[in-house]
Formats: sequence, structure tokens, C-alpha cells
Amino acid sequence: MNYEYKVMAKTRVSKDRRKEINNYIKNNYKEMTKEKKEKLFEVTGTLSNKIRTPVKKESFLKQEDLFVKTQAAKRLPGSKNWMNYLVRYTTFIPYKSVEDPKPFNSTYLKGDNRGFGFFARSFRTRSDIYTYFSPSKKFKYDKKIGQSERCKDKDCKNVIEKKTASDSGIEVFKDKVSNKEIKWRVKHDVGIPFGDEYPNINYFYEATLTNKPSLVVKGAHDKAPNHEFYIALQNSDAPVQTIHKYKVSSKSDFLFLIPGAPQEFFNVSL
Repeated sequence: MNYEYKVMAKTRVSKDRRKEINNYIKNNYKEMTKEKKEKLFEVTGTLSNKIRTPVKKESFLKQEDLFVKTQAAKRLPGSKNWMNYLVRYTTFIPYKSVEDPKPFNSTYLKGDNRGFGFFARSFRTRSDIYTYFSPSKKFKYDKKIGQSERCKDKDCKNVIEKKTASDSGIEVFKDKVSNKEIKWRVKHDVGIPFGDEYPNINYFYEATLTNKPSLVVKGAHDKAPNHEFYIALQNSDAPVQTIHKYKVSSKSDFLFLIPGAPQEFFNVSL
């Protein structure tokens, strides 16, 4: 049997951070409700681990160290002869459109209008990491940015302008590549390409992949838009493994993109 254990934590931002957020709200979002404002002062995070219980045959039950072996890390798909992985991080807007985050603009931004999906073609940003343990150690990556559209109406039938942000805001750092271990970091700071007044989408993570195989990832991201994070065995029918997902609860959650708003933290072991 496979299980996922998750610990969720919440705390409040510091007094200085609270003051910074309040000042920004006062100048830009005068009609914000008290409930929405309180959510902007909340820091959240998750710690998760996926494990599996082994098949309990008679020989297994007779082992002296039974207690220790009743739980083991859920293994990633792969074999000693084939452990080449694709690690994909995608940001997307789940709605057909959202209100323009630029204060008092009275326009809309076109969304991706979809749910979670590894193979989805519509997104705001995507970073793909390709790792190779076999036949030779190698590491490469790819960055993609979806086109942004600003509209006069909610259905985005009347498009005002279209632009695509630069992918220079996605930085990949290769820290270690060996036959046993690959380490890397991704820093994401990509803006909405309609002016400096628009907020950026930010996330950061660092990952360690071993040839056991196993994966440990920790990082943080803005609380909007949706975030999805996967690992898949390249050129294989093995199921795609989810590393982390984050879903906005409503269109008003896009206020979490304002400067100083707290992020969601995550720490995952596979």
C-alpha cells in the first residue's frame, strides 16, 4: 500500500511585514474586505512524505528488524539501467479570465481555463529539468513562457494587447551532477508583460535526486496563480508522480501577488 503523509502549518507575518502590506493596500485597494486582508497576513507551509508498505510474506514477518522495515520510502519508477527523469514545474491561471491585477485598470487578463495536468499545453510559465544517470550523467533544462492577453471583457473576446514575458526571469543553477546524485536550484521571477506596475510571479526550489532512486525538494512560491510540480520517467509508460500542487480558492486570491504578500512553503520527499 502507498500512503502520503502531510503536515500543514500556519503562522502570521511579522509586525513590520504587516505594516508594509497595509500601506500597499491603503494606497491601491481601499475597498478590500477585512477577511481578504487577514488572509494576506498568513504564512503557510507543508511537509510531506510518500511511503509504501511492503508485501508481508511469511519470510518477511520472521525478520528480526521487522518494525524498522514495515515502512519504506515510496520508490520512484526506474531501474539501474534506466533512470532518466523529467522534472516539470508549471504555473497557470485556472479560470477563463481574472481581473487585471493592476489597480483601477478595469480590464481582464486571459487565463488558461484548465485544471491540473502534466501534459497541459496552456500555461503562464514552465520549467523542465532533464536529468540522466544512465547511460551517462547529464543535466539540461528548457524554459517556456505562455503569451499574455489583456482584454476589455471577461470572455476575452475583445483583446486590447498581447505580449510574452522574457524567460530570463527563470534561472536554473546546476550544483552537482554525478553517477549517484544530481542537485540543482530554480529561481523564478517572471512579470506580467504589460508594464512595471504589474506584479511578478515568484517561486524558488532546490532539489536533490539520487540513483536509489529518491527525490527531496524544498522551496516556496507565491499563493497565486496555480502551481503544479511533477516528476516523470523519460520515454516510459510509468505513471507521472506529483511532487507538489497548489490551487487558488477564488479569483480574489490573485491579491496574493501584491508586493510583500507571504508565500507558501513546501518540503517533499519521494
